[in-house]
Amino acid sequence: MTVNPVDMQVVVPRVGEVERVNRTVQGQQQTDQQILNQVVQDSLQHEQQKVQELKSIEQRKVETEERKKQREQQQQEKERKKQEQEGAADSIAVSMDAGQSKVEDKEKAIGGPKKKGLHIDIRI
Repeated sequence: MTVNPVDMQVVVPRVGEVERVNRTVQGQQQTDQQILNQVVQDSLQHEQQKVQELKSIEQRKVETEERKKQREQQQQEKERKKQEQEGAADSIAVSMDAGQSKVEDKEKAIGGPKKKGLHIDIRI
């Protein structure tokens, strides 16, 4: 095959045009890739922010639950101490009642309870 000078005049500009189109397409692909990378980075950053916000929300929830548990424990401790005090007071009252009943048992054994106050014995 022989190349004529007229053919060269037509072919050479076409080669330059094809090369320019190829460079344009390659540049467009690079631009598209950069845009895609930026979108991925923005999406990743957005997701990281969501995770951090969720962590802070969860941390606040955990802290409030801990505070509630501490309050409940303090309340239970107060109630337990109150019951212990009431139990101690009841045991003192029970021991006093037991002492009273021992005195009453002794009085019955002696001849009845001692009557307090005046005793008038009237015989006709």
